[in-house]
Parts: sequence; C-alpha cells; structure tokens
Amino acid sequence: MTNQEFIDAIKAMSVLELNDLVKACEEEFGVSAAAGVVVAAAGAGAAAAAEEEKTEFNVELTEVGENTL
Repeated sequence: MTNQEFIDAIKAMSVLELNDLVKACEEEFGVSAAAGVVVAAAGAGAAAAAEEEKTEFNVELTEVGENTL
C-alpha cells in the first residue's frame, strides 16, 4: 500500500472507525496517539482541508429556545 492509498483509506473512514484504528495502533505498537500516528494523519487531513474549503454545512437543531418565533 502506498502512502497516498493509506491517506485515502483514512479519509474515507468515519470518526468511529478512526477511533478504533488509533486504539489498535496504540495497542499494536505500544505508543500513545498523541505521539505520532494522529499527528501524521491530522497533518494529511489539514493539508486536504486547506486545499478544499467547505461551502455546504448540515445543521441540526436539538432544542427550541423561548425567543423562537
């Protein structure tokens, strides 16, 4: 697997899948996620985010306040 294939696989994962991956890496290699695995993945994600600015958002209202019409 190339580095780009690995990054693409990470980008396709849900947050729960990424959490499981981080835990598995911590157990397999005896390291903390704060050390390097997450930093490398976050750096790749930040670079991709810098290239593409998000223009659409999903908003979910969970409560209605007293001042709502």
